[in-house]
Amino acid sequence: MTPLESLIELSGRPVLDEMAARAFIADPGRKVLVFSGVEKKRPEAQDIAVILREVWRAWHGSFEIAVLSGKAEDRIKTQFGVIVLPSLVLINDGPHRVLPRVQDWPVYGEAFRASFGPPPLLAAE
Repeated sequence: MTPLESLIELSGRPVLDEMAARAFIADPGRKVLVFSGVEKKRPEAQDIAVILREVWRAWHGSFEIAVLSGKAEDRIKTQFGVIVLPSLVLINDGPHRVLPRVQDWPVYGEAFRASFGPPPLLAAE
């Protein structure tokens, strides 16, 4: 199983077509859209999947993830200002944030904190 396939399984939903993606976007809450570019043979898509899985774990699964189909990517990317693939779009009931390509780890930490607040603390052990 590739990292992207593993991320799709972790998300608990199939790769979203345009209609499903628009419904997902319209629902309130903290979420990340994955514009993987995998259908356009973007090898960084696998790296992005590994990074997002680790960030999701650090935030204890407190946001939803959706991977978009290639057609959905093409039709929705201008709505979010996505120019390059792969990109992550962080949405939290307000302005969104785009993280293009693979970034350094501190960039992800800063972006997720700015969008979703600090990672939730685990319950006292």
